[in-house]
Amino acid sequence: MMPLLYWAKSNLFISAPLLLLLFVFLRELLLRSTRGNKALFNVLLFPGVVVHELSHAGACLLLGAKIVDIDLFTYGGGKVVYRFKRGHLYKNFFISSAPLIIGILILYLIASSFLGPFAQEKNLALIALLFYFALSLTITMMPSAQDFKNSYLAYILLFVIIFFASYLFREKLIYADKVITFLLLANAVIVTALIISFFYRLVRSLVIFKK
Repeated sequence: MMPLLYWAKSNLFISAPLLLLLFVFLRELLLRSTRGNKALFNVLLFPGVVVHELSHAGACLLLGAKIVDIDLFTYGGGKVVYRFKRGHLYKNFFISSAPLIIGILILYLIASSFLGPFAQEKNLALIALLFYFALSLTITMMPSAQDFKNSYLAYILLFVIIFFASYLFREKLIYADKVITFLLLANAVIVTALIISFFYRLVRSLVIFKK
């Protein structure tokens, strides 16, 4: 395990995209496994979607975009409709990316709380609440299809820059450990949720079968 982890941190330009693709696959798998149960689906997504849309709205206000319509939560998502003058590619990019940026910051604070004062308390209710919030945030912080459509050129350019920068400066990447650790934790959270979802559906099926 350790040699594999060392390789992942030493080859960030390869391991990070692979872990990100794995995350997207697992995220979609989890959404598909819970979509049939409307109540579970809504409970799973609710806090993350609210943070996602509020992040868009906050970025709009910060960058001077006019908010035309806002819906913090509907079944399966929410929306923020905004307008500003054309030609502001960077504004579109930051508004579209706001949920990802805010999500990573909040997840960092949650992870710090697990390693900080809260870790000593061993409060299971608090740990469960933080895990639930982290799970919902992890699922919903990625840019939606509409977010990507709004600024796909900026996303492609950013991905290319990150890829080549991580390759050219792979020996000097001081944050490689944190990037890989974050991606591994994100995947671990989704896998844990998939296991819980599997047993939930199994127990539910057995209860229905007995009836």
